[in-house]
Order: sequence, then structure tokens, then C-alpha cells
Amino acid sequence: MNATSTSKWLIRVTAALLAIVCVTLLLFAAESIWTLRSAQGCFRLVEGLTPGKSSLTDTRQLLRYPAFAHESVPCTRERCSMDFYFESRLSWWHLITPRRAFQGNIEIRNDAVETIHFFHMEGASMPLSVTIGPTEAPAATPGLALGLSVVAFSPERHKSAARVKQFAELPVDSRKETLQPNVWCLVKFGGCQTPQSIIPGTRSLSFEP
Repeated sequence: MNATSTSKWLIRVTAALLAIVCVTLLLFAAESIWTLRSAQGCFRLVEGLTPGKSSLTDTRQLLRYPAFAHESVPCTRERCSMDFYFESRLSWWHLITPRRAFQGNIEIRNDAVETIHFFHMEGASMPLSVTIGPTEAPAATPGLALGLSVVAFSPERHKSAARVKQFAELPVDSRKETLQPNVWCLVKFGGCQTPQSIIPGTRSLSFEP
């Protein structure tokens, strides 16, 4: 192979490699956008649910996102659980660190949402955990979590919590404004470690040790 042939071969190989890199980047970008939009849409549905009032049918709207939301088997009006999990492949394949995800579940009993719980994970830590329950606990489940409870953990593992007892009674728009997570935490380089960066609406809450 002469110098000219070698040069042409190297150009073709380089062009092929660049094409592979570009296609790979486009696939990662498309997958990330799909994950972010799905997470945003799913959380809009979650934020619209009211413990003690929303039904199993309301909760099953999350199944519009079958790659991310799944119901328990069996799932009946008497007892069901809806789980959801969001993580981009950039995180799954450790192309961005720390690895991060939003994960949660909704418990349904007697055709009514009992509790909603979700949290944000980054690596081995869980910076923020959110639980939403009814205003009053039914007689059958006296130990049920009531109202809104947001628990934050600092990188040093210090714990603080904010609570709103009558949260289920607030207008839906107010609840959404308080709880809408920043789904960009799923792909943001460096991640999100503070309550305000994970859920901007928590700025309106008072956290106490």
C-alpha cells in the first residue's frame, strides 16, 4: 500500500469513526430528551393526585409511560401499587457522575390513593425524599403518613424536614408548584444536592432539624 492509498484509507476510517461518534451522540441526546419529557409528564400526573380522593383509574394514567411506570401484579381496586423510575442511559452507563434517578411509588387501597412517595438518588446518597398522605388517617391505618413530608439529607448526612399537614386540601395548582421536580437533575453534570435544586418549590417550605 503506497502513501496515497494509506492516506485515503486513514481519511475513510477517520470519517467512519466520526460518523459513529455523531450517531452515538445523537442517540444519547434523543434518549435523554425522551427520558426528561417522560419524567416531566409523569410527575405532572403524580402531582395531580390527591390522597384519599384520587382513584386507581386516575393513577393508571401513569401507564402512558410504560417504559418508566409499572403497576403491581396483582393489582385490584382493593390493593395496588404503582411504581415509577427515571434514569437516563448517560447515568446508567456512568457517562455522567454521580449516577442519579427519580424513583417512587403510589399505594392504592379500596380504590383510593393512600400515599405517594418519591425520592431523588445520587450515587449512594438520597438528598431528598417526599411523602404525601391524606389529611386524616383512616381508622384501618392509624399510622399512615399525613400531609406533606419532605426530608432532606446534606452531603454530610445531616437531616432536616419540612411538613405541611393540610397539604391535600390545597388547590392542585399550589401543590404542583410546590412539588414539581427539576427533571434536569437526571442529566445535569455534577448532579443536584440541595432541596431547592431538586424541587425548586421547596424554597417556600421551612426545614427544621
